[in-house]
Amino acid sequence: MLRHLYAKAKLTKALNHGDVEVRWVAIPPNWKPLNDAFFDQATMRNLSDEGKRVGADTNSWMTTAP
Repeated sequence: MLRHLYAKAKLTKALNHGDVEVRWVAIPPNWKPLNDAFFDQATMRNLSDEGKRVGADTNSWMTTAP
């Protein structure tokens, strides 16, 4: 999915429709779900909170494609 986003940004710039800067974050590999259940409300909330925490830290933003 990120590959498509970077391609779209490159195309946008090539067509002189603007300069797009792609920034993304990822959940840290050390994050562990609370249990093994799929779509467990507590786990989903915990994952959402972790995403907000990581996204709020501008030092965690990545700008190059993986």
